[in-house]
Amino acid sequence: MIAATSSKTVLSSIPPQLVPTLKTLRLGGMQDTLPLRLDQAQQQRLGYLEFLELLLGDEIERRANRALASRLSTAHFEDSDKTFENFDWTFNPKLPQEQLRDLATGTYLVRKEHILLCGPAGIATHYNSLSIRIRK
Repeated sequence: MIAATSSKTVLSSIPPQLVPTLKTLRLGGMQDTLPLRLDQAQQQRLGYLEFLELLLGDEIERRANRALASRLSTAHFEDSDKTFENFDWTFNPKLPQEQLRDLATGTYLVRKEHILLCGPAGIATHYNSLSIRIRK
């Protein structure tokens, strides 16, 4: 549906014939952002390439967010109360507190290093892996 407002044409919704095409190309997320981006393109007088970049950027961001949500769901990180602040360090005094606190800072990510927490059952490896993930 197209509405004319003060010599400007604004697309208030996506033409119905475009929806199946977007879905066929697996670009269904553009249904949400296309009207907004069209309006933005008209307001800012964007060129075709700039407009296309915005649309593709939106789709990339949508897919990345969806993938992250899927991975977090699969990882079962529901235990948001598992933080270093809540951890009972007296439970196992042999745990390397300094190393674990260092991991919680996330500097290994900046250095592009991998970490592996392993050990026998009952020494809090799962708890600590969750608390490293949750710490911000």
